[in-house]
Amino acid sequence: MKTFHVTSPSHSRNDTTSPYHQARQCGLHQYIPVGDSQQQPARDMRIGRPAVRRRGQRGNTWESEPGKNLTFSVLLRPDGLHASQQFRISQAVSLAITDTLDGFLPEGIEAKVKWPNDIYVGNRKICGILIENTLCGAAIQHSIIGIGLNINQRDFLSDAPNPVSLYQLTRKDTCINDILEGILSRILQPFTDHDTLHHRYMSSLWRGDGQYYPYSTPDGNIFQARITSVAPTGHITLSPRPPARPLTFAFKEVSAIL
Repeated sequence: MKTFHVTSPSHSRNDTTSPYHQARQCGLHQYIPVGDSQQQPARDMRIGRPAVRRRGQRGNTWESEPGKNLTFSVLLRPDGLHASQQFRISQAVSLAITDTLDGFLPEGIEAKVKWPNDIYVGNRKICGILIENTLCGAAIQHSIIGIGLNINQRDFLSDAPNPVSLYQLTRKDTCINDILEGILSRILQPFTDHDTLHHRYMSSLWRGDGQYYPYSTPDGNIFQARITSVAPTGHITLSPRPPARPLTFAFKEVSAIL
């Protein structure tokens, strides 16, 4: 397995010296660009081997037919990012994926971010993201970002309730490397200022249209609510129908009902 050193995201697709071109020559699953530790911020990316199932959030699994989808991990060193700002990573990665997918989806169909960081098209899940942060004091030392994206898989055999692939949406195969390049080029870009990042995230939220939708809590409470806001910490605030007061939840404390 070869290693390619990435110190700048400005490589051209047609540049035969770029890691993207070299990765194409060596095969997708041999692609391991490694960020230069002297560059700030450094980003390391590792493309893992295909697997039928991968680990997801808190024990969930991700079904992936070998050779049909994109499953990879990113080792990110976000220089100077405080632990309280870790949700910025989730926002940036989610938007990198939705922006890339929107370039391949049919006109009128958009990829959306299901809070906190699943990617949906309509009411079906096309991508799962797992982010694990390692802290050094009050700062994030590095983050490992696992991404599973359904691209060319035609059928799903697991009991997952609502998977979908890009093929099922377009009825044509898509070059996996083109998707990879799109995501990679966006993840490698420095984070935009927080206000811009947050505004774009809110604009890309699934069910963020101000309408009321059903939600449930782990204790079995079911209620109708609309998304009011998502805090910089990642906590979501939902407003039930009046006269109930807004409710704020952390990850896994509330679930959307399909």
